[in-house]
Amino acid sequence: MRGGTPTYTNATNGIACGMSGMCLNGGCVGCVADANCGTSNFCVTYTCASNSCQVAYTANGTPLPGQTAGNCQRLECDGAGATVSRGLQQRPAGGRQRVHRRRVHGRRTQQPAGGPEHRVRDG
Repeated sequence: MRGGTPTYTNATNGIACGMSGMCLNGGCVGCVADANCGTSNFCVTYTCASNSCQVAYTANGTPLPGQTAGNCQRLECDGAGATVSRGLQQRPAGGRQRVHRRRVHGRRTQQPAGGPEHRVRDG
């Protein structure tokens, strides 16, 4: 105290304050650096703009970089910041689906390659 008047010292910039804020020049703000907002990755980017956290999500279905070509699974962003694994159907060149054909009890059947369902055709 100086002459009966209380004095205050500002907390160090970047120290947590309030419910989820950070100190900046004596005030409590949302953030002072991108790292205060969250950990960014390919599917979500956190930034601190004008002392407020911003979040940007990579579009749903965007494949992650660096994956093995020809793999039957692909890692993609889900549009909400998470990563999901999606199964890929293998199709030969020309876009036609491979099928296994055989006769069962005198009827011709065909089954998609790698698929559990059977389609029966008379004849």
